[in-house]
Amino acid sequence: MENLEENIGISNNQTQEEHTISVDRVNLVALIFIVPITLLYALPYYIVWKENVFLSLRLITLGIFLASIPIGIIIHELLHGLTWAVFLPKGLKSISFGIKWEYLMPYCHSSVPLKVWQYVMGGLMPLLFMGIVPAIYALITGSKLMMFFAMFFTWAAGGDIQIVWMLRKFKKNQMVLDHPNDPGFIVLRD
Repeated sequence: MENLEENIGISNNQTQEEHTISVDRVNLVALIFIVPITLLYALPYYIVWKENVFLSLRLITLGIFLASIPIGIIIHELLHGLTWAVFLPKGLKSISFGIKWEYLMPYCHSSVPLKVWQYVMGGLMPLLFMGIVPAIYALITGSKLMMFFAMFFTWAAGGDIQIVWMLRKFKKNQMVLDHPNDPGFIVLRD
């Protein structure tokens, strides 16, 4: 965090309190989420459509799903960035995107502090628009492809869910900064 204060204009009077989680923990918790997420999505699908979403999967559906993953990952990160940019004076100029190659982990980073509620909104947008909304659509239409998409991208939001969970103890207008290197954030206190 060298020169962090200079780069974003944190005053000398503000203290910084880091709240991060390791990539290994993010991945472990995401793996643990696979079973509950699968049940949460597949069980209602079965109740509504009387069909096991896994047993009746066609090869073409699986191929389309696998092809959608790279595009979905990009959209996931864009949803974070576009949401945060709405709240920032310089918009997308304060947002950066990339991949941490050692972990094969894409990221979106805001270099400017946000209020907790703003950070949470940006953190949850991929879960909402790539997990929950497609799951509802799949339940209404019976689309197996959309159900797989919803399950995968809900699971992919596991790290976001963990970070939002960590934010629950802070006041909604408390200022936080996206951590520049690790999954998590920095609380700014006067």
